[in-house]
Amino acid sequence: MANRDNIINDTNMWSVGKISDEAVLADIAKNAKNPNVRRDAVSKISDAAVLEDIARNAEDLIVRRGAVGKIYDEVVLINIIKNDEDPSVRRAAIDNISDENVLTDIAKNAEDTVIRRYAVFNILDENVLADIAKNDEDPSVRRAAIDNISDENVLTDIAKNAGDLSVRIGAVGKISDEDALADIVKSTEDPIIHKYLKNSNMI
Repeated sequence: MANRDNIINDTNMWSVGKISDEAVLADIAKNAKNPNVRRDAVSKISDAAVLEDIARNAEDLIVRRGAVGKIYDEVVLINIIKNDEDPSVRRAAIDNISDENVLTDIAKNAEDTVIRRYAVFNILDENVLADIAKNDEDPSVRRAAIDNISDENVLTDIAKNAGDLSVRIGAVGKISDEDALADIVKSTEDPIIHKYLKNSNMI
């Protein structure tokens, strides 16, 4: 054991570059005293199982995040999102998820507001975003959804029907179609919306 510890802790960034055994690299990534050596080691690893082990078990969050950035198995990524204690590691996992259904599930059901909001940034389906904009319990998540919507028909629906005034105003602020704006004026009696539109010279 002492010999193994000596090998790990005597390893430097130059010698890491000469190691090809991924089990050894994983050991270094998790256990070397020098943080730069740990991070250099994980950058050399490509084996999915080894990366998963590091992502789950390394104490160094930058090492975990580096491992997560190389993982594309969405089942593994979902597990990391649910269980890793560090928000930056969870966000790195979200960045590697491409399945809109998975992102939607995270955006709608994750307990952590920051994670829901970050998932919203990666969703392209504007009908999903509209649902989140109208129904998420957190105003920052609702506003993030609005920021990702460009379809003026979707925005008009939100401007007319969302319960949150700030969300309605956010939607109105992104609408340029004069007929849509006139329709919003007719359909809402909210004086704040009317005042916003007049002060913004939108009507």
